[in-house]
Amino acid sequence: MAEEIRNPEVEQEQDGQQNQQEQESNNETQTPSVEEVMARAAQAEADAKKWKNEFDKQSSQIATLKKTVHSLQTAEQRKESEDQEAKEAYEAEHARLQEFERRTLAKERYLMQGMSVEMATKAADAEVQGDMDKLAEIQKQHTETTLKAARAEWQGSIKEVNFGVGEYSSMSKKEIMAIKDTAERQKAILQNRQLFGI
Repeated sequence: MAEEIRNPEVEQEQDGQQNQQEQESNNETQTPSVEEVMARAAQAEADAKKWKNEFDKQSSQIATLKKTVHSLQTAEQRKESEDQEAKEAYEAEHARLQEFERRTLAKERYLMQGMSVEMATKAADAEVQGDMDKLAEIQKQHTETTLKAARAEWQGSIKEVNFGVGEYSSMSKKEIMAIKDTAERQKAILQNRQLFGI
């Protein structure tokens, strides 16, 4: 038997050892040593110091330039700048007061239309802001509320129709219940059964 007998288990073990050795050699090239890590950290720290020094230098130059510009400004230029700031403040306050006046006048107008204070305030705000959709919605709500109140008042003013017969036929349920004499009240109730659901 000149041929060698091959054992599959031995071959797998040899292949596994060979793969492990290749991975270890790859890991050695990928994983930096402690010295390399320290060198990289030192370089990063040096770069950070360099950028901080550059930033400090630029900030110092900007501050110096600002001081120089301020010292070069004449008294007239400073007064001009102060006048400009005062004018801007005046215009802002004037605009605020005009808006307040428009809002107040609008609110009074809506109150005169019969809106509640809350609804009138919302309507005035919408008008001043130019939100016509919101204003239309508020006015629609006001109209519906007013119509409901008018309808309820009108229905309350309608007298109950009495279809009864006899001497008590023209009386309402309330008037019948107000009759003090029990016999007469019962007689009126019987003549007006439809009012009492009998």
